[in-house]
Amino acid sequence: MGFVDMLIARWRTLRRGDVVAIFLLAAFMGIAVIAAVKFPNFSRTGNWRFGPDWECTYPGKGEPVCVKKPTPSR
Repeated sequence: MGFVDMLIARWRTLRRGDVVAIFLLAAFMGIAVIAAVKFPNFSRTGNWRFGPDWECTYPGKGEPVCVKKPTPSR
């Protein structure tokens, strides 16, 4: 039982490298969430950074199709 107890005790303690890895993983996940919320145009349903005067759709196969909205006549 000494070997099993040693393995259990080894997994219960966190070393410096473990703490650093957990912190880096949490930081990366936080940045990924912020990027997904702040820049939603990277999704396939966004306007692909053409601007608000463009209408873009993804047909499901191939590249997105973008059409410029007509300007209102005065």
